[in-house]
Amino acid sequence: RLRSPRYARLRSASPRRGGGGEKKDKLQKEFYTGALPRTRPLRYTFPHHQPHPKMSRQICLNLPVADLPKSIAFFKALGFLPNPQFADDTAAGIVISETILVMLLTHPKFTAFSPKPICDTSKAVEVLICLSCDSRAEVEEKAAKAVAAGAANAEATDYGFMYQHSFTDPDGHCWALNYMSAPPPQQ
Repeated sequence: RLRSPRYARLRSASPRRGGGGEKKDKLQKEFYTGALPRTRPLRYTFPHHQPHPKMSRQICLNLPVADLPKSIAFFKALGFLPNPQFADDTAAGIVISETILVMLLTHPKFTAFSPKPICDTSKAVEVLICLSCDSRAEVEEKAAKAVAAGAANAEATDYGFMYQHSFTDPDGHCWALNYMSAPPPQQ
């Protein structure tokens, strides 16, 4: 094992090596309180001892749907595919990206997870879901696919620094596709 210079100074002050007891006590106190500077690690560490790099966070968005096959078809039309690992007769996981999964849940399945009633999306907005796109053309392409697949209330807005196209899916969930061409203006 490799030892630090602090440890070497502590060992050299031991009475067995001719050092004085008071000197050892002082060095021992400095060693254990961290008052002596560290010039290298106390021991060699192998790569598997290193902390794991932080994983990127993932989001799983759970949405109640009235007609599961219709909702799956809608997201397939947008180019998002279902993950068969998260699918049965009551739910389907739709992969949006490596870090975003949309879980489409039938109303009975959704209420099993939430004590609150499901929002009536014809009367109220439960959530605004925004997805970033790589270009303005991608925003327009996905918005056109959404409208062709049954999206409603499609509306494009150009804020100068950001282009956005919003729509509601067949279950009334509000979506927006965004492309940011520049940082937002400073206030």
